[in-house]
Order: sequence, then structure tokens, then C-alpha cells
Amino acid sequence: MLLEPPQKPVNLPDDELPVETAPDRFDTELARLSEAKLKRTLQPIRGIDFTSNDYLALGSSNTIRNSLQKKLKQGVPFGAGASRLLRGN
Repeated sequence: MLLEPPQKPVNLPDDELPVETAPDRFDTELARLSEAKLKRTLQPIRGIDFTSNDYLALGSSNTIRNSLQKKLKQGVPFGAGASRLLRGN
């Protein structure tokens, strides 16, 4: 459900409208989701995540890190050649 824009009270002039900030609206929506038991949270990774771009855990490899640092010092350019389309993160 998308956040609905606040509705203007019928009998108040524009300069007397109550001000609802974006954080207030988010807090209200989060409270509503919690009450309805629909609020989701992130969970720590358990096991192997085959939808990740790092399912082989190469990002935490000291061998690869050291090799990359050596190549960077030599001026070899690098960059991510993969897309993050599988799971959006």
C-alpha cells in the first residue's frame, strides 16, 4: 500500500493547516504495518545465497583482495561487470 497524501481539513484556511512531515507519515505507516503484523524486517544471511552476486564468497577472499590491490597499484582499471537484477540488491 502506498502512502496516501494528507487530506486538507474542510473548514481550515490554508495558513492554518496542520503540518505533517514525511517522517511523521512514515512513522504512522510503520505503526499501521506493525499493528497489522505486516511490517517486514531484514534477517541475517544464513547458508548460501545463490541469488547474490557473491555466492562463492569471493568478496571476503584475502587472496583476491591482495591480488586486486596489487593490480590497482599497477594502474589496471577494474569495475563491476555484473548486473544486480536478480534480487535488486
